[in-house]
Amino acid sequence: MDLVTIITPVYNGEKYLQRYFAQINAIGYKNLQIIVVNDGSKDETSEIVQKYAEEDSRIEFIDKKVNEGVSSARNDALKRAKGTFCFFFDCDDTFDAQIVEKCVAKVKSDTDTVCYNYASVRRNGSVAEHKFSYLKRQYNKKEILEQVLPNSFGTSIADLKGYLSGKRGMRQGKELNGPWRMMYSLKIIREENIFFRKDLRVGEDTIFTNKYLAVADVIYTIDEPLYYLHNNDGSAIEAYNLDVNRMISGKLQLIRAKDELSNELQQMGMDTYELWGGGVHTFFRSNWLCSSEG
Repeated sequence: MDLVTIITPVYNGEKYLQRYFAQINAIGYKNLQIIVVNDGSKDETSEIVQKYAEEDSRIEFIDKKVNEGVSSARNDALKRAKGTFCFFFDCDDTFDAQIVEKCVAKVKSDTDTVCYNYASVRRNGSVAEHKFSYLKRQYNKKEILEQVLPNSFGTSIADLKGYLSGKRGMRQGKELNGPWRMMYSLKIIREENIFFRKDLRVGEDTIFTNKYLAVADVIYTIDEPLYYLHNNDGSAIEAYNLDVNRMISGKLQLIRAKDELSNELQQMGMDTYELWGGGVHTFFRSNWLCSSEG
C-alpha cells in the first residue's frame, strides 16, 4: 500500500479544524502522511493542530510563527513529503471519505495522476456540482497536451468571443486550477522541480497545476465529486476580490508568470500561447510531435 501525503496550509482556521480532522480520521485509506502547516495564524490554530498531532502519529505539524503565504506553506510541506502520491486540501473545504482510495485504485505507476470532479457548497447549504470537462477516463502524454491542458490553462480570445456571442458559457469546458482538484505524483513534482510561486498574489495554483499537467505521463479521471469547495465568509479570495488595485496588480503578475511558463514550455516543444491569447488548440513543434508519435 503506497504512502500518500496530504498537505494542508492553515491561516486562522480554528473554526474549521475540528471538522477537518474528523474528515481526515474518516478517510478509509490509512497509510497517510498528513502535513499541516500553520502559516503564522493569530488565533488558536497552533494549539488545536498540536493537540491532534499528539493523538495521531500520521500528522506532521509545521508551526510557522510568521505569515509567509500559502505558496510558502505548501512548499515547506513538499520538502517533507514522503508519499508516492500527494493531495492538497484546504482546511475549510470538505471531501469524500473515499477520495484517497478511489484515486489510488486508478493508478498503475508512481508517475500517474488522477483528476476528479468537484462541487461548490454555497452559503445557503445548496450544492452545485461542477460539469466535468473531461470526456475520457484516461489520457496519455500527447492527449494531455491536446485535450486536458486547454481546459486548464486559461481563456483564449476564441473562448471569449464565443461567450460574448452567447454560444458558450464563460467557464464552459474549463477546469479550476486549485491544487485540490487532483492527486499528484511526487516523483514528477521533484524530477521537474515544480513548486508554488511565492511572488504571486493570485494564480500561484494556475502556474503550479499547468506546469505539472504539461509534463504529466498519464492522467486518469473520475467523474464524481470527491471534493467540495465551501464559499466561506472572510476567505482570502473574497478579500482579494474586494480590493480592486490589489486585484489588478495580482492579475498583471499572473500574466507575466504565464508568459514565463509559456516560454519554459516552448523550450520543451509546446506552444501554449494560443490557449490564453488567441486560439483554442495547442500548436506542437513538428520535431516534438514526430518524436512523440515515433
